[in-house]
Amino acid sequence: MSEAKKGITLSRERAYDIILSPVITEKATMITDKNFVTFKVLGDATKPEIKAAVEMVFGVTVKAVNTITVKG
Repeated sequence: MSEAKKGITLSRERAYDIILSPVITEKATMITDKNFVTFKVLGDATKPEIKAAVEMVFGVTVKAVNTITVKG
């Protein structure tokens, strides 16, 4: 079974390190109507780590994590 199925155990410190800041743009604001939230995260964070961090910090259930890597 993969780590995503088993669940990732993160320290609270690592969870706060992974989530750097929310992305506040016009497009990000428009998709909040569909219960999507955008965050800037560490470049080396994996999808299971991001999911676990958001669930730990905000106390919500995450259905999916989509990522994009941007230069700059």
